[in-house]
Amino acid sequence: MGSVWAGLGGIVAEPGTPLAIALAILITITAPLADRFVIRRKRIDYRVLYNSKIGLNPIPQDIASTEADPRLRHLTTTVDRMSVAIIRIRNVGSFDIERKDFETPISCTFGRRVVWDARISEASTDDLHQRAKNNLVFFSDETAPEAANRREQPREPGNNLRALRDWLARRLSSSIEPAQQTPATELGPQWHGVRLTRLSLRRNEKFKLVVVLQEPEDAPAGEITKTIRVDGRIENGWFKDDKAQPRLTWTRLAVGLSVLLTGALIGTSLFGVITREPAHCASGEVQITGSSAFLPIVEEIADEYEKDCSGAKINVAPTSSIDGLDALRNARSDSAPDRAVFSDGRAADTAASEPPAPVALVTYAIVVNNEAGVHEISTADLRAIFSGEKTDWSQVAGGSPGPIKIVDRDDSSGTRRTFERKIAPGTSSGPLPMCDSRELSRQDAPVHCQAADTEALLNRVGTTPGAIGYADAGAAGREVAEDANLTVVPIDATRPEPDNVPRYRFWTVEQLYTAEPVSPDSLLGKFKQYMAAEPALGMLRDAGYPPCADRKATADCRAQ
Repeated sequence: MGSVWAGLGGIVAEPGTPLAIALAILITITAPLADRFVIRRKRIDYRVLYNSKIGLNPIPQDIASTEADPRLRHLTTTVDRMSVAIIRIRNVGSFDIERKDFETPISCTFGRRVVWDARISEASTDDLHQRAKNNLVFFSDETAPEAANRREQPREPGNNLRALRDWLARRLSSSIEPAQQTPATELGPQWHGVRLTRLSLRRNEKFKLVVVLQEPEDAPAGEITKTIRVDGRIENGWFKDDKAQPRLTWTRLAVGLSVLLTGALIGTSLFGVITREPAHCASGEVQITGSSAFLPIVEEIADEYEKDCSGAKINVAPTSSIDGLDALRNARSDSAPDRAVFSDGRAADTAASEPPAPVALVTYAIVVNNEAGVHEISTADLRAIFSGEKTDWSQVAGGSPGPIKIVDRDDSSGTRRTFERKIAPGTSSGPLPMCDSRELSRQDAPVHCQAADTEALLNRVGTTPGAIGYADAGAAGREVAEDANLTVVPIDATRPEPDNVPRYRFWTVEQLYTAEPVSPDSLLGKFKQYMAAEPALGMLRDAGYPPCADRKATADCRAQ
């Protein structure tokens, strides 16, 4: 191996070597190191160590099964349908991985096998063992990882390890006493998977997840399915099965090096060819403000645009829809860069001299703290809550006794304007006190306060028992994936999904406003065109905002 590195170094150092070839070799050498320590520096791998029958038969071989105690026969039948899965999870990267680094929590599903028991084994530290154990969450097929990948994870009350162990005792009793045999559906939830929530792993930390499973009642006798699916996603990193084929091998490196060198040689022969930026590029500076709910995805699209166009500078500053429109009205076009504002819905009065451009559908979600006890809510109840008519969750269908604490948005928020127009007209209360810890802990009067932005609202609802609020569905889904105390509830039995529009009431169209007509050749004009084409449209879809350019969303965008 030393001779390989020496040979590559000699080629790079050779005076006659073209610069392009030297750079190609240098990139080939450094790419694996950059991938590990810069690009995807956070890494978790897993391995299924065991996935088979328990292999226990309580009836001695010299006794015929018909002669054995009926309880033993029944127990044997139960054990014969049981299996054990052991999955090792470890941090193999160069950095600690925190809870916020997980875009999707780690989850393991076992096909139709039902989880009977689970434990954390051989954790690197006692603290890791306790944290992993306390944050195990079990789910059924209806809450499988496909829901997590949509950033919406339905929650079930009592789906932790303690609840699983309580049901285990009843199941074991039914397995021993044939007379007490009970259908599986009456012996607790039929959970088919386990999710590791609130997980953090320091460098080199590892643990094993041990799960005891039973085949469903309609499975053929003596057969064990071995389906296991492990999912998870880390920001700026990867999560994979360590049995998978390595991405980088010396064979691939040699082939890649040959391709790079060939390309470099072709490049040197075409040295005089002038490269140009894409047609959608323009130079200049643009200031974009407005909706704090929608601007995060706009900022991602702007970053991609700037990567293509070196002379472009797009400044994205989330404020609120109304504050952004006020700033647009007061802007001096002769002393400021081109300006644009994203507004949640059409504004009643703006300084724009041309109609706004509809960009995408935005759906919003009602979020509640889990202690409220509700799993769906009606429009009538929402109006009664935000008007102050109902102040305790016991007054709401399915609610648990306790004061309702409303976390609202400030009166300059386009989200709040949409909520008051679509869900609770006539409940506007003007400026409200800020939702600080002192305000939220008040006991002398109903709590109705405001949060500065979407992130602050979701944080306050998640940390305040009995709290309720609203936010765009994409942001709410991402926060629910990380916060076990937060739940998205359907309105009138309809979930906040774009496919449910317009039947789902709480939605609007994101509008793009400018102070004056925009030249199609200016940076702002080019960026508007960029947002109406791929790959920007794909980024909007992936974030949960169906573009108005899509045929399916066009009618709803026009109707707004």
